[in-house]
Amino acid sequence: MRISCRGGDAGRCAVSTHRDPLGGWQPFENEVFVVSLGDARVERLAHHHSDPGFVAAQPVASCETSPDAVLANASLSRDARHVLFTSNWNAHCFGELYLVQR
Repeated sequence: MRISCRGGDAGRCAVSTHRDPLGGWQPFENEVFVVSLGDARVERLAHHHSDPGFVAAQPVASCETSPDAVLANASLSRDARHVLFTSNWNAHCFGELYLVQR
């Protein structure tokens, strides 16, 4: 799980979660969402398909990216209206950048 509370709105944080590859799917796994700290409200934004295991399984010569580089790592904008995150969609040695406008 990665949490970003860097936005100017101190009452909200962006959260990105990751799936446990050994267990079955659980609610909120591989998701990006915003949590309002004052009232504990959760706004689900996206379901990502980041797979660091794919990157780790590739030979270094063909995939020079660290497995951590393709994790979603959601980041909240200063005004809390936008969230950025990356995903490799299970099949790339690079993370693509996605922007969610709330």
